[in-house]
Amino acid sequence: KSVLSQDMSFFDETKSGEVVSRLGSDATLLQGSLSSGIPELLSGVVRAIICIILMFYLSAKLTGMTLGGVFVIFFLSFPLGKCLKTLSRLYQNTLGEAQTRSTEALGAPRTVQSFVAEEKELNRYAEKIGDPDISTNWWPSPSASAVQTTYEIGFK
Repeated sequence: KSVLSQDMSFFDETKSGEVVSRLGSDATLLQGSLSSGIPELLSGVVRAIICIILMFYLSAKLTGMTLGGVFVIFFLSFPLGKCLKTLSRLYQNTLGEAQTRSTEALGAPRTVQSFVAEEKELNRYAEKIGDPDISTNWWPSPSASAVQTTYEIGFK
């Protein structure tokens, strides 16, 4: 609904492959979260409450120290979560661009073949996806180019 209500400038700037890729990955992520995440969350909360009650029963002082440590770790993990969110969004955008390039090429195979551009289209796609065989190691070089591949984003 949100996509269809966008201004025309959104559709001029954003390619349909990117939108379709984001819709597909978001739907898959939401489905996975709902089908397995919520039951696991409820089970974990119930177990945690029971454990805390038993811990207080055994030693209130030790339970307080333990919970204090848990809260410290919890608050220290917020920056990591923000970093992962940024990387996830960057990865999805790069994957959307790669899918746009493949959709363009596969949507007009006669045009690609008539211009003998199969290799060019393959290179355009590989530019976004990346090739682990080209890299000498799995870590991106310090002088990484402005074009980021899914491998470079994944190993930041």
